Amino acid sequence: TTCNLYFIIYIICMSSHVTLRLPYDIKTGSVRISWTPNSDNDWIRYEIWRSNTSGIPDSGGVKIEEIGYSTGNNRFDTLYQDSKLDPGNEYFYRVAVVDSGGNRIFSNEISVKTMAYEKNEWSLGSGHGVAVSSFAGFTYVAAKEEGFKIFGGGVPLNVRHNNDWSLDIYTTGNRAHVAFYQGGYFLYNITNPLNYALIDSIASTERFFYGATPDTFDTAFGYPTAVYTRSNIIYLAVERPALNKYYLMAFRNRDSLLRYRNPLDPALALDSIRTFLADSIGTLELRSFAYDLMVSGDYAYVAGSSGITVVDVSTFNTPFEVAYISTNDIAYSIYISGSYLFVAAGKEGILIFDITTPSNPIKIAQWEPNEDEIADSRGIYISGGNAYVADGKNGLRIIDISDIKHPQLSYTLDGVGGILYSVWTTTRGVKTEAHIADYEGRFIILSWE
Repeated sequence: TTCNLYFIIYIICMSSHVTLRLPYDIKTGSVRISWTPNSDNDWIRYEIWRSNTSGIPDSGGVKIEEIGYSTGNNRFDTLYQDSKLDPGNEYFYRVAVVDSGGNRIFSNEISVKTMAYEKNEWSLGSGHGVAVSSFAGFTYVAAKEEGFKIFGGGVPLNVRHNNDWSLDIYTTGNRAHVAFYQGGYFLYNITNPLNYALIDSIASTERFFYGATPDTFDTAFGYPTAVYTRSNIIYLAVERPALNKYYLMAFRNRDSLLRYRNPLDPALALDSIRTFLADSIGTLELRSFAYDLMVSGDYAYVAGSSGITVVDVSTFNTPFEVAYISTNDIAYSIYISGSYLFVAAGKEGILIFDITTPSNPIKIAQWEPNEDEIADSRGIYISGGNAYVADGKNGLRIIDISDIKHPQLSYTLDGVGGILYSVWTTTRGVKTEAHIADYEGRFIILSWE
């Protein structure tokens, strides 16, 4: 009898797993996840699994989606948005690769907690919220047609000047500086916000004299559109509609008073003619309407209809342009932190520039939303390694800027309001608060842990 020994060898080829990346664009009821593509020739599909507890699939979890040949996709379709979540809950995810033999191999596991926030809001009447500023526990909102409003002392206070529009407000120390557009520039004492007092103003129609000869007058002051102050200098962006021109103006603010008599001819200090000492005012023609301005070091940065004008104000009464930055869309708002300039630029999203050398700003990063969304970035505030962006109808964006060259969207607080226009943030205990001016007539406070 002859016996033969045969060996049968089975070779089982398992698909290689993919790596699930950190979640992003986390909202109150949705999250986006992505993963590395699989490179196996026998790939058939991806399966997205989700659970309320860790340990998919052994401790539970359900398959919530398939992405594969049968759904008209391929191996490079590695993005999924889960839109069936509850606010404030934690979820766990894994992605399985399935091959032609039905073998399934799972990726790493990630977890995500959806956003949950508390919301309070107040009407701005018929006004449109365009700017927000805060000082000593009170929040000041420029509400355009409704003047500006003061929140924080119970019933909001409404501050009007005739029917003039307030386009910007800046608070510092115990002073509120307000750009009332047709009305002019107004300076208030807000030591007690509930009993504020007007200190002085410059009417938009006033003519004023500055220079060496008392018979030389400038044109009307103009309509202020943005305001900022630092030390004893007040900076105003103004529009002069009759001339179709725009200017940056700088005033020396002595003892919080703006009215000065020119010693050459004190009689010129009339109600309709403003007189300044020759060294007390500087002016520079701008390229376009100005939405915002900020001063850092010896330079002013003016946000306009299509870019940023960088102005040397080291000698404030002789300012001059040193650089211009095109933004491709309206530069609604700017914020300077250290040597970086952040610009909320409408559909362009957030632009970040290195301004170590102000005369040569260098663009180092840009944040834009996903391909299925269009940015509407109106306001920006920087705090604690995050950029808080009032992104119009898209909601409040929280962008991680700890890696300044690679900003990453962390959260979107959606369903907040109408058109979010300006934002300021603070912390109260363990909670973060965002104070928001909504262009559709609301002042909103959001809070979350």
